[in-house]
Amino acid sequence: MTPEQVAGWQLIETAPRDGRQILLYVPPEYVVAQWRVFSDGTSIWVIGHNTTSGLTVALSRSATLWHPIPEGAENA
Repeated sequence: MTPEQVAGWQLIETAPRDGRQILLYVPPEYVVAQWRVFSDGTSIWVIGHNTTSGLTVALSRSATLWHPIPEGAENA
């Protein structure tokens, strides 16, 4: 089943860019990511960030859809 067939998936253009974690569909994968704005003004979808080392892992492909993380799944 593709994300387009599952209720609740929305176009990436409508995704929140406030730093909260969301699910992204990056064909052919699903990832948890958040929008991050850096001090130099650049902004990207981040799938990992280590505040101690400053290492950031960003998406290398374009996401097409997003979905809120289901309630309670954050702690699963």
